[in-house]
Amino acid sequence: GKGGGLGSGFNMGMAKDLIEAKEASNLGPVGRYVLGRELSARLLGANKAVAPGDPRVGYLRKIALNLMVNSRYYGNYKDPVVVLLNDDEIINAYAAPGGFVFATTGLLKFVKNEDELAFVLAHEIAHIELDHGLNAIVQGKGGQFAKEAFGSSSGDFFSMMENGYGKDIEAEADIRGAELAAITGYNYQAGIAIIER
Repeated sequence: GKGGGLGSGFNMGMAKDLIEAKEASNLGPVGRYVLGRELSARLLGANKAVAPGDPRVGYLRKIALNLMVNSRYYGNYKDPVVVLLNDDEIINAYAAPGGFVFATTGLLKFVKNEDELAFVLAHEIAHIELDHGLNAIVQGKGGQFAKEAFGSSSGDFFSMMENGYGKDIEAEADIRGAELAAITGYNYQAGIAIIER
């Protein structure tokens, strides 16, 4: 018979992508590293990095490594990659699966002390540890699948899924980041100060 299902709008290619996205959520350390490297290459393609020999890069790396020692990420087969993006106008940091951490020169100018910087980096490391980036990618593929299968009338819902982390995910990273900063010996209260600014 005609059967039920998703109707004539169903796209088998998107179904395959959804299955691959689900499998990606089970990636081991190598898969996470490869995925993170791909995302990082895209970020670096759109931004200029400070030379690796710059003392600020070494400083960021030292803080990030100290934080990672206390995270559940520590012990991965690859050392984390810490990159300083040369952008004084943007005050931000980013993370990608597999241990890729980025900060902007604007962030370095914005923070008042190492405790604040450590909190921001710990927040990003928490995103890595908690698989927020990987889960966002999986959800993004799921959202694209649903758009193809059911049409794009659900606009706001899919837009929310595809435009980064929500308030709850950021709060989870803030809490875990504060824990990591405190365990590493930093003043976690600095996180409150930087969030309020």
